[in-house]
Amino acid sequence: MKLSIYIATRNGSSRNPPGTFANLLQQFKELADDLVVLVDDTSTDDTFEIAKGFTKSVYSFAHDPLFIEMRRQSFYRCNGDWIFAADDDDKLSSLWTRPVFERLMRLRSVTHYWVPTRYLVSEDLYLSTAPYIGHCSASFYRNIESIAVLPSKLHQQMAFAGEPAYLAGLYTDAMNFAWSDRNTREATLRTYDEAYDEWGTGFDQTRFYLYEDYYFETRRIDDSKMPMIMESIKKKAIARGISMQVLDCPESMTIGQTYWITVRIVNNSDRALLPQSEFIRWGTLALSYHWLAGSEKTADESNLRTPFPARVLPKHQHDALVKVKAPGTPGTYGLRLDILEEQRWFFDVQDGGLYETRSVEVQALVWPPQIEPHAKPRG
Repeated sequence: MKLSIYIATRNGSSRNPPGTFANLLQQFKELADDLVVLVDDTSTDDTFEIAKGFTKSVYSFAHDPLFIEMRRQSFYRCNGDWIFAADDDDKLSSLWTRPVFERLMRLRSVTHYWVPTRYLVSEDLYLSTAPYIGHCSASFYRNIESIAVLPSKLHQQMAFAGEPAYLAGLYTDAMNFAWSDRNTREATLRTYDEAYDEWGTGFDQTRFYLYEDYYFETRRIDDSKMPMIMESIKKKAIARGISMQVLDCPESMTIGQTYWITVRIVNNSDRALLPQSEFIRWGTLALSYHWLAGSEKTADESNLRTPFPARVLPKHQHDALVKVKAPGTPGTYGLRLDILEEQRWFFDVQDGGLYETRSVEVQALVWPPQIEPHAKPRG
């Protein structure tokens, strides 16, 4: 199958640090069969000319402040079987390789992939608490316009008919915060507030762009492990049933903050686990968790739910990111990840598999927030 990588940009050459736009295009050119660049006709720098040095498929398009027509054009400008849509201030993490793209495109049940984003504040640190975690984009999809529902608002996602897969460990690294100083981000915020507020953005833009004014935590990037993506189980000695293994979990959290936990869903049962298939099949499964104080559960109804990430057939496994909100009272808690099916917890079902519990120290909030020391800021 052929891969198109599609990027729309406005002053991508001058808006980001020198050379970064060309570096981005070089990375995409090495991965794609078909690189397509759309340049906003209000651009005033040499973005169009630079893009021409990497691909013949460079087009000018009318300024589109809500990004809707821009997304539509990805379908009739791209020639590949699949499209990966990227922004001009994003990078793909090092685990994105051509063999990875090829394997994902071969999975016949999937019509679109939800790709997680890390918001970097330096070369090797990203914001590790909400609202900067838990954000995924349906940015990798089949080149079939008839299965797509275009957004109607700024920053709204496209919707796709068919079955999704959520990826864990394959990140898009958003460089906006690392490359843009405070004045630049304030200008972006004013533009959105003044011009597009009537359309509704769906999130608190001030909280998002001016992260220094609010509580946040940072974490160091580790791209050393390739995630399991709907793969068959190789080990023979494995617990019978449906299990959840915790792969990555902070040892300490801050009260009331939300984090990403990486888990592995292992299906050593006779049942196929299916995600919700948009416009086709309602989903009955979700990922969630229990906080345990001693042997007692805290209130489960307040815990977050994460969509079930992918089709996990019998004798298969898949890695997933789960959003977890820390309790509101400091202390030592047990965190147990679980699968929820219409108010029934898999842990409580006989022969339900193994569900690991991690000890987490929940701490009081300390103000002001600090970026991890020895980080190297960019821009």
